[in-house]
Amino acid sequence: MNRYCRIVKPAKYRCYFTSKKTLIMILVSWFSSFCAPLTQVLSGRKMVFHPAKFFCYLGMEKSAFIHYGSPLYIGVPTCVIIYCYLRIFSTGRNHNRNVHLPGNPISSVNVEEVKVARTIFVVVVFFNLCWIPVLTVNVLDYAFQRWIFPTDVYIFYTLLATLSSAVNPLIYGVMNKSFRTNYLKLLCCTYCRSQVVVGPLVR
Repeated sequence: MNRYCRIVKPAKYRCYFTSKKTLIMILVSWFSSFCAPLTQVLSGRKMVFHPAKFFCYLGMEKSAFIHYGSPLYIGVPTCVIIYCYLRIFSTGRNHNRNVHLPGNPISSVNVEEVKVARTIFVVVVFFNLCWIPVLTVNVLDYAFQRWIFPTDVYIFYTLLATLSSAVNPLIYGVMNKSFRTNYLKLLCCTYCRSQVVVGPLVR
């Protein structure tokens, strides 16, 4: 939504994404994520430890959360993401086409903004590549009301869920020159600090 407003609705961007409103959005995201399973636990449903997944989660019994939670927390955001990026790339393509017309003095959408949007799009693609198998395993487990896969599948399941976050810095470093430059500065500074040698005082 941030990239959508920045590129498709630039006039409204500063209105929607002030520091205060952005902080509120972040807090609401964390709060809603915390409350979703909490309501199920307080209603008497138990958290079950899965030895291959390495974490606790809601038991297999059917509930409204299982039936309506997945569409709400996964389906709706996915649809919003797809819509936003279709509009972003459509806007970028139209502006780039117009700027190349002979005698057209109008500049295109900020090139850096489009690059940032492209980078975030790749992040979203990798996120979905990691989480679609996870979601599939969960849906099938709940459909059959038991753990139907071998241990190796669940270990790979946990690896994919973790990898979805770990891969983000690599994507930013590869696709964004500014990130890459600052990564190198950070690493060089860390390396240089570790190599500092204090010599004897000269009187």
